[in-house]
Order: sequence, then structure tokens, then C-alpha cells
Amino acid sequence: MDYNEGRNLAVADAYKSVRNALLAGYKPGAPLVVLLPGGMGSQLDRSPTAFAGDPIDFDNFEVAWLGLDILFRQSGLTLEIEPQGQDLQQFIIVPDGPVRFALIPAYDGVQAYFQDNGYNYCVFGYDWRRSIQEAALNLQAFLTDLQTSVQDEFGEDPLPRTTLLCHSQGGLVAKLFAHFPNTPAAALSRIVTIATPFYGTADTTPAFFFQGQDLLNILYGANRVAHITASLPGPYVLMPMDYPTWQKRGQTLGVAPYPVLDENGNPADPYNIANMPKYPSWVSQDLVSDALLVRSTIDLDLPDALLGKFFHLRAQTTHTMGRFRWDPLPADYVPGQTPPNYYVDGRAADAGMVAGDGAVPFFAAGLAQNLAKTFTIPTLQQHGDLAENTRFLTAVKTIIDTGALVDIGGLEALPDAAYNTSERPKATTGAVHGLLSDVVAGRVAPADPQLSRPDLARGLLRELTR
Repeated sequence: MDYNEGRNLAVADAYKSVRNALLAGYKPGAPLVVLLPGGMGSQLDRSPTAFAGDPIDFDNFEVAWLGLDILFRQSGLTLEIEPQGQDLQQFIIVPDGPVRFALIPAYDGVQAYFQDNGYNYCVFGYDWRRSIQEAALNLQAFLTDLQTSVQDEFGEDPLPRTTLLCHSQGGLVAKLFAHFPNTPAAALSRIVTIATPFYGTADTTPAFFFQGQDLLNILYGANRVAHITASLPGPYVLMPMDYPTWQKRGQTLGVAPYPVLDENGNPADPYNIANMPKYPSWVSQDLVSDALLVRSTIDLDLPDALLGKFFHLRAQTTHTMGRFRWDPLPADYVPGQTPPNYYVDGRAADAGMVAGDGAVPFFAAGLAQNLAKTFTIPTLQQHGDLAENTRFLTAVKTIIDTGALVDIGGLEALPDAAYNTSERPKATTGAVHGLLSDVVAGRVAPADPQLSRPDLARGLLRELTR
């Protein structure tokens, strides 16, 4: 057995665990919601030993993302993917449901809402480090296996009552999955996306490759984080839309000029290989090219029958980075040290700010082909909180139950906060940053009681769920 066979077997075992947990509490006849988390919102488990030719029991895997080890044993550094596509040092990493910290699962408000309303519910976690295509293939296999298992045990086909609920990057997985030949998507009831960056996002990429990620930079330093991020295929597909897609979709979406301009005001397509010299040396040309192929598939039109299953929910709560100037890099560029005008820079003028949810520009969060089923939900909350927002969840339930969303204005009468928010407080961004700074300074130890505080756990999850 080679490494790839061993990893595929471990991934399959992880999904069997999710399936079995769903079957144990399955309610025959009830609708099923399968949540696809946002990027970084799925837990990743790592094998206790390097692959040596034999299968490794999934029950013995350890949390790599996101547990206390990320704070005290630098497990975040193990997320790097080697150039040949293997996990670092041939340890195997697999997805395992929603990301969890201090036993608090991300999206627990989503779970509570649908279970309170009598739905079946599970989370399809995916390895957000890897290509969207791999996640979509795994989704296809998961749904096919689930269909067979429910038919065998309960004598019913769950797919016609199944809705894929997709937050952020999860919607890209669903869109790609919908293009597969003989896809199970054709049998599903609905596919609902929330704040999905169909045409790219500015909050996370390409800044990840230049600057790292705010919270992880505190723990590991921007230089190390930027290098690790550039080794991961997944984030590349989140970059602003390629120039050919803008030529095709820009007018329909109301996006002009092209979102990324060079120092001379000309379009600078981040997927165009001619622009590779503008990237840091550690960015992979192969991964940029692979991401363009995935982006091209995401932009493909769907047939009307399948498109009719898609609904898109978005917010426009705040200014969002949406247009950039991309200047050349100096030869001695170092993340976290070089002045910010040397990387993709939207702060050069207020014109770089557009309507959005704080992470995904408003124009990017719906398909140009399907704007009639793209709905703006009234809210003051931002990207990381939208999937748990009571108004969004009510809109999703309405779509599932009726196949339409008519009275958007009526949602304003509902709480503009997480479902059952009194039981689900979230610490502020400042409090989360302060906690990580205290860990680095040695002021917080693994046994510190504050690490078990639900509000801090949820605040951390919000900051890392894209």
C-alpha cells in the first residue's frame, strides 16, 4: 500500500464515523441538513505515526486543528503539505467533522436550530488545506454511501429530503460537486450557500501568502505562516476572480474596473502566470495553475434543473476589501516586516472598499447565472457569524420547507444574533488576540481555566472559520 492509498483509506474511515453517528440518531421521514463548513472550519486529525505501508487506525488519530496542541505544541506547523502532495513527514491528516476547541464545536448554533426543529443533521467536514476538487469528490462518495446505508437500515432514500447548507468556502465545494457526471446533486432537495465567495474574497487571500493569518501569526510568526499557507492548494482558489471570468461576469455582477490593478492601473490577474514575479518566491506556480482550473469549473453554467436547487444568502453589513493595487515585491521581502505597500494593497484609497460582509465582497456571494435566487438578509453581523444567525437560519428553513423565500422583510422581526444566543456568547476579537498573546508570553498554561471558557472557544472559532 502506498501513501496515497493509506491516506484515502483513512479519509474513508473518518467519513464512516460521521455516517455512523448520523445513523445512530436518524429520524426516518425527517428532512436532513448536511452542513459544509467554511474554510478552516473543519477539524483535522493527524495520525500518531508516519505512514509506513500499513493502514493506521482512525480511532488513534490526534487533533491537529484545532485543539490545545495548536497553542502549546505548535500543531499548526504540521499542516504544511509537501511539494509532492503528501502531508508533512508522511503523517496522514484527515477531516473529522466541525472544528472544535475546548469541546465546543463550531456551528453549534446551526446544529441546535435544526435539531430543535426536528431535522436530521450532520457536518461534512473536509480538508480545507487541499483542493476543492478533492473535497467535492469526497462529498460525492459520502452522500452515495449515506444513501445506501439509510436505504439498507431504514428502507428510505434520504437524498430527496436532503439539503446541503454551505457556509463560505463550503459553497465552492458544492458548486464543483454539482458539475460531476451523474452527481448525486441531481437527487438532492436544495443546496443553500451562505456568504460563498464564488468570485473570490479579499479578506484571506492573496494576503495569506504575503502576510500570514492574524491569529496564527501571533503563535508562529507571519513568515512561517505565510510559507505554510502557500504550500496548501485550498486557499489559492479563494483569490479574486481571474480576468477572463471578470470579462464574462463583471457587467452582470456590477464589478468595474477589474478588482486587481497593478502599479500602473492595469488589470493584474492573480491567476495569470505572467504575474508570478509579483508573488513571494515561496508561492507555487503549479498551485496557481491548478486553482485556475478549479475556478474555471466553478464558473461553469449549470443546467436549469440543477440550478433550480441552488439558493444563495448574503449580507452587506460593512465595508469589505474588494479592490486592490498589486505592487512589485522588493527582493528582501519578509512577511510582517516589509512595509504593506509592497503586497496586494487595498488601503491605498477608500475606493478599495466595497459592500460586503467583512470578508466576502457583496458581488462575489451569488452566482451571476442565478441572481434571481440570491437574497440579501438584513443583519448587522459579519461573515463568521452568518451561518448561525437566527435570520439566516430561518431563511434556510423557509427555503427547505417551501422552495422559495418571499418575505425577506419579515426576517427583521427576528433576533439579529446567533440562534439561542443567550447560551452561545462569543468573546470579542480583542479578547481572543489577548489570549493568544498571553499563551506566547507564557502567562497562560494548558491547565488555565480560561481555556475552558465557552465564550473564548467560540470567539476563537469565529475568527478561524472562513
